[in-house]
Amino acid sequence: MDKEAIFKKLKFGIAGESLIINAPEGLVTIRNFSVNGSGTTLGINGIRVIAVKKLHIENCTLSNFSDKGIDINSTTKTDVVLNNVTIHNANDAISIMNPSGSVVINGCQLQNINNAGINLTGGEVTVNNSVISGCNTGMAVQNGATIHLSGNTITNNNTAFQGPGKINSAGNNLVVGNKTLGSAPSVVKTQ
Repeated sequence: MDKEAIFKKLKFGIAGESLIINAPEGLVTIRNFSVNGSGTTLGINGIRVIAVKKLHIENCTLSNFSDKGIDINSTTKTDVVLNNVTIHNANDAISIMNPSGSVVINGCQLQNINNAGINLTGGEVTVNNSVISGCNTGMAVQNGATIHLSGNTITNNNTAFQGPGKINSAGNNLVVGNKTLGSAPSVVKTQ
């Protein structure tokens, strides 16, 4: 699929969504993008992913959404990298249902979130060097999903971790100042 055809599948500002990505064979990069959903009625989602082959989001700020900062609910195998993304004031910062792809979250800040900083309902996610603070739940991992953690700061949340999914830690995360730990991560040996 050529770049023009892929761009036509990216839609801006539709029904409260800032950006919708529906390009099953697309290789999409979103860089240096900032959107504020505030107004008389908050925007619904900052970025909504329906289908894409590979997605890179970097150096972006998403604020003030009634549902999700980033909603990855892909109908196809999707590989996603989020690097240096800030999300604040949303119901979920990042919601992920991506059973056959992978998601890497690196150097991100998720703050002041009503529900979960990361809400993983399906798939596997790696979170590195990120800050998750001021959320009701730092990370919610549902049955059948797995999250891997290394070098993160998880602080000032009502609950740091919520299962029943797998939460694996490299043992080098700073987990402090949360009201409750919740589901304790399994510490795995690193090489």
